[in-house]
Amino acid sequence: MADILHHPISLEFLKEKKLRQLRLQCENRILSGFSSVRTKHKYSYSVYDQINTTGQIVMLLADNSITDVVWKTEDQGFVTHTREEFISVASEADAHKKSCLTRYQQLKEQLNVARNVEELDHIQWE
Repeated sequence: MADILHHPISLEFLKEKKLRQLRLQCENRILSGFSSVRTKHKYSYSVYDQINTTGQIVMLLADNSITDVVWKTEDQGFVTHTREEFISVASEADAHKKSCLTRYQQLKEQLNVARNVEELDHIQWE
């Protein structure tokens, strides 16, 4: 029993644990929302928000007569956006998500080449 308690944890085990932590941080960062440069509003970006944004974009593509979109912001409640503003917000949402996923991929690559615990400890989201 004593041998089990003092058995060193493998680097691969620590890498897997760190990868799960980074994946969770990525997901939380995506879901935490974003601020729009164009509209100056803060938007939530839960899974439902992502689905609804995609649905609204599909509606805009299907119907050119839609000129305004009423959309919920985190800072001012429901706000009317012009068609162009909403498309811009959706584009910013996509960039937010891609930025988080890109950061995750960069950290994952660093993790894959880490040779020891000290190098693992230096791999941080921020």
